[in-house]
Amino acid sequence: MTNRMGSSLLLLALAATAGCAGSGGNTGKAPELSDPPVLAEAKYAKMDETVPAYGVADIDEAGNLEISVNVGKMDAPRVKIGQRAVAWQLPGGQPVVCVVHQILRDVNKATGQSIVRLKPKTINGFVAWSFIYAEITIKSRSVLSVPSAAVLILNGSSVVVRATGKGGDRQYEAAPVVVSEYSWDRAAIKSGIKPGERVVIRGALGFLYPGFANAGGD
Repeated sequence: MTNRMGSSLLLLALAATAGCAGSGGNTGKAPELSDPPVLAEAKYAKMDETVPAYGVADIDEAGNLEISVNVGKMDAPRVKIGQRAVAWQLPGGQPVVCVVHQILRDVNKATGQSIVRLKPKTINGFVAWSFIYAEITIKSRSVLSVPSAAVLILNGSSVVVRATGKGGDRQYEAAPVVVSEYSWDRAAIKSGIKPGERVVIRGALGFLYPGFANAGGD
């Protein structure tokens, strides 16, 4: 157990370094161009408050794949056995739903970090000793939100492209929004749009940056 924990700590330290160097968080990356634009409705939906963590895919004593992640000192007390998590194999892996099944608290006395072990519900192509990014769900609540793909950055500010009208009368306008938080697939909107309004989730670049669209042939 001591050798395994020592190996896990080393791998987790490497994973945290690699993750921080390679990840800028969910920044609302602009969607691809499409014609016609794809729309989604702003609505109240369940959104998770999550704790981020970096780690590795590991092999347990029984030979099964599990995920071990570092959780910081401030977040660790909020993590409990049985909580839901979503994990991604880096770089660019598909999300895999997991459950927290073991917590080793205060394993690093200098930083106060804990190791949290996640049990994936499916393997989905995960490879042992690969780097992992995970989000552990602390609680869920209903908030006004849109798909995260709808949020773009224009002149340093968050905007969505709002669609009004129907058919040939449809019009589009850039609407500044205040985003309070992101989950892995949605953005919580504090102000700027109302429930039921439609926003572009694909094709907005052609409206915001017509020069780019023309250059790309869209």
